[in-house]
Amino acid sequence: MPLADLEELLLDCRTPSSKALLKEAISCIHNKAYRAAIISCWNALLFDYVHKLNELRVHGDANAKIVLDQFDSYIDSNNLSALLKFEKDFLEKATYEFQFITLSEKGDLARIYEDRNKCSHVSVIEGYQPFMPSEELCRLHVRNAINLFIKHPPTQGKKALDRIISDIENSTFPFVAEDAQKLLEYGPLKRPKDSLFKDVVKYNLKNIFSHDYKPNHLVALQALSLMNKGLFYEQIQDKINSFIQEIADNAILKNSWLFVKAIPGTLRYIEDAGKIKMKGIFAVQFDEDIFECLAIAHSIDEFQEDVQRLIQNSTIRLNGFQYCTLVRLRSKEYLLELSIQRLHKSNSFDMANTTINNWILPVISYFNDEHIRNILKSASSNSQVNSAHSLDRLLDAIRNKYSEKIEIIERMFEADDIDGRFSWIIHSGE
Repeated sequence: MPLADLEELLLDCRTPSSKALLKEAISCIHNKAYRAAIISCWNALLFDYVHKLNELRVHGDANAKIVLDQFDSYIDSNNLSALLKFEKDFLEKATYEFQFITLSEKGDLARIYEDRNKCSHVSVIEGYQPFMPSEELCRLHVRNAINLFIKHPPTQGKKALDRIISDIENSTFPFVAEDAQKLLEYGPLKRPKDSLFKDVVKYNLKNIFSHDYKPNHLVALQALSLMNKGLFYEQIQDKINSFIQEIADNAILKNSWLFVKAIPGTLRYIEDAGKIKMKGIFAVQFDEDIFECLAIAHSIDEFQEDVQRLIQNSTIRLNGFQYCTLVRLRSKEYLLELSIQRLHKSNSFDMANTTINNWILPVISYFNDEHIRNILKSASSNSQVNSAHSLDRLLDAIRNKYSEKIEIIERMFEADDIDGRFSWIIHSGE
């Protein structure tokens, strides 16, 4: 890593003292004072550890207060042996007591401590030569010190995860993704380690596909997708299919559709077996929950044929409100034809009035000239329709739709299959 890149990493330092010591270490590397660079690098780690403890103490962490109060007493009494032990125990406490780092990260940082000891104490290698660290080793230590420890806030590991979960589960958690992002980034997720970020994604994803689901979990995932897209979708790809396959309850299966709707781009990570299982929800008794899933499927190109087949085969029977909702989402030709066929087949005044009021008038603007012509044709040929009390409302809506293009209506009435009694709509506005 070039020195310029190391200097860019300095921007991630959270405390001035650590930043100053690391800047000194980089300067030593530049001047080939490699032993001094490693000593400064270790000192930066130790000072950052003290600052992390102080942050926790300010926020009421009892363990941090005990450790830091002891440290302060060692300083006041100039207890060198205790200070050396404090330094020696640093990585152990950071790993196990405060969970700032993982075991793997502890191993990488311990090498800095080992090399610091070789640099600051008498240490010889073969031939009674002093330990001479390489420039590349110094660069590695500086990079690891920043990336594994210094740039991260003091709350990581299980404590950090517990705090984040507590925020998400709280009834005051935001219901807008952007607000949730701000809240999460204010805490441990401001500069999280990859492992913590992944754990938070996994927690919310697991809850979405369980009886513990809350809308908070979905909003949290939306926020996480905005924070780190690469890592977020890596976790989605890794976990989503196993979670879907484990679903054994249609009430939970609905959540897979809510998930796909809420977070764009996730569908491509769901394998064919998962998609087939998702579509299985339409085989159960149709209700408002199932319709919500149908509406989501209707808005996705990949499921268009499935939705069309379900509706045209009467596997799913829509009411007028549901029909209009689908039309407004995507005004597919087969949907528009569906209401016209319903009008044409009306076998009672009640069915004719319901079709006009609930299926056609609310979405009259979506019908093209040919559709309107077929509507007028049905009104002319079906006695239940041409005698329905809602017919005048329908004709009035058609007149308004063509108020500035009345010649189109005139041409429609030139055909023999449209009742001439309706031609008043051409002249009623004059």
